[in-house]
Amino acid sequence: MEVLFDGMGLFDSLDDFSHNLRGQQAASPQSLRRVPGGGGANRSRGSARKAISRVVRKVPEVMVKVSGTGKESKQVWNHLTYITRNGKIEAENENGEQLDGLAEVKELHEAWSELVGKTRANGNLTLNVLFSMPAGTNPELLKKAVREFGRDRFSNHEYVFVLHTRRRTRTPTRQTIPTSICA
Repeated sequence: MEVLFDGMGLFDSLDDFSHNLRGQQAASPQSLRRVPGGGGANRSRGSARKAISRVVRKVPEVMVKVSGTGKESKQVWNHLTYITRNGKIEAENENGEQLDGLAEVKELHEAWSELVGKTRANGNLTLNVLFSMPAGTNPELLKKAVREFGRDRFSNHEYVFVLHTRRRTRTPTRQTIPTSICA
């Protein structure tokens, strides 16, 4: 999976992304930029030591999962309504604008369908990515970090994300931000 999406740069500096999320600052876009020769088998001893140090200090690790794609308009609609819980949870787009309610989600879906219909005959309409941090992570800092990450990595695309904080279980679970990126 890492090799497949390495061209997008998603897996180069996720350690920086999760750094200090329980503290006062989220990662800056500059700290998330691609590091030449970074990642995988090319890691230096210093970076391996830093990774071990983070594990020992129990620094929270971000999980990024490509959860799927939307190849057809119906799949995109299903994902948008799922992440917004049928418009009950407010979404935020790449411009920081809030989408509130099912009617605004529908407007976004229609706009993306028209936009993609003009530019792509075949292929994926959207890429769905899930950002996740352990329970107890400051949700506003997580949202800020995803917002900055999106501005840096998806600057040429429209996207929306939603903060999911509550689960219907008794045990604390990870906080997640499902994101849909328009091709």
